[in-house]
Amino acid sequence: MIDAQLDFVCHDHAPHDGDRKVRPKHEILDLLNQAIRQCRECDGVRLEWLLWRERDEAGCNWKPPAISPDRNRCADRILPVVQELQRTYNIPDEA
Repeated sequence: MIDAQLDFVCHDHAPHDGDRKVRPKHEILDLLNQAIRQCRECDGVRLEWLLWRERDEAGCNWKPPAISPDRNRCADRILPVVQELQRTYNIPDEA
């Protein structure tokens, strides 16, 4: 788990990819899972991986896996966190 001070250092020293910083998948997963742990509707949910993809129209090159349909309230609650992280970070290219 990334604490706030370590996250700041990681963010500050991350290389740039256009308008975004590049962070390893595990660091973005840690940030997402921290948000999930704070959400009552997400009890028992944990993301284990991110999907690399070609950059979308906004320039983001990753997405989280789909959360099961029975957890729609959880997905709705963490969507703003996912979107903010997608605006801020890319993952290292895999292609």
